Amino acid sequence: MLRRKDLKGIVTIMPTAFKKNGSFDEENYRKNVNNICRTKVMGSMSRGTTREFSNINFSEYKRIVEILIDEVSGRLKVIIGASAVNTKEAIERACYAEEKGADAIINVVPFYQTLSQKEVLKYFKDLAGECKKIGIIAYNNKLTTGVLISPESYRELAKIPNFCGSKEIETDMFYYMSIKKAAPDLGLLPVEGIVVPAAMLGCDGFFSSIVFINPGFQNKIYKACQLKNWNKAIKLQNKIIDFINKIVVPLRKKYCEVSLAKALINASGFLQVGPPRPPYIPLIKEDQKKLRLGLEKECPYLLYK
Repeated sequence: MLRRKDLKGIVTIMPTAFKKNGSFDEENYRKNVNNICRTKVMGSMSRGTTREFSNINFSEYKRIVEILIDEVSGRLKVIIGASAVNTKEAIERACYAEEKGADAIINVVPFYQTLSQKEVLKYFKDLAGECKKIGIIAYNNKLTTGVLISPESYRELAKIPNFCGSKEIETDMFYYMSIKKAAPDLGLLPVEGIVVPAAMLGCDGFFSSIVFINPGFQNKIYKACQLKNWNKAIKLQNKIIDFINKIVVPLRKKYCEVSLAKALINASGFLQVGPPRPPYIPLIKEDQKKLRLGLEKECPYLLYK
């Protein structure tokens, strides 16, 4: 079971590989897991937003959990996305991950309707009450749930023994500082946008998608933060911002986050994950070529070599 003190370092978000016909690509998925295990990351998270958890049925979910745990074989911490649109289904998924030996689950709250803070607390308490032998991580994502977990709610969640922390999508530093103050013992890990500011506040780790483009780059920024080499860390942080502004933002006007994430992974050459599943539309060949050329021209430091 993942404990609070273990939630640190770089956590990757493991993409789900599909074939052109939309079926699960087990062979490529296994290869990708092993490639990730050879990097210097702490853990691998399966089935987040851009890993198409909403496009996978329960039978496929179980198979992916089994394969990930089998291939990792203790080399990394295994964190399973067990989110669902209701508490009962989330508990079923979480219990299966617990039974198979995953270290933790990471869940957004049920997301069709926007929950109140009282409902957010009840959701995680119900989850923890049924799954006592697995770490629980909140995927605090207002973009998909419509609600941010408040500092007061984090203070209450910290009372749950197996609640470890969160993946923080929000890049508002005032908000981040307020939740760190409210629950200093939790591992409230940000994503790439605020890695360095969060590290300056004492946060020891982050969730990363860029690992799938170039794992070496993410290791550099984490090491710089550990050594408190802030000049170097800030330069690397600015490179991430340049990448987002020059490569991601223009294409986000045409494609959804899932389609673009998969295209970026395939373009880098480190992993191969295939196309997204419907209803998501993959990049047309012309845009896929532009994406690769854009990386080569604007962000060569992110290309896998």
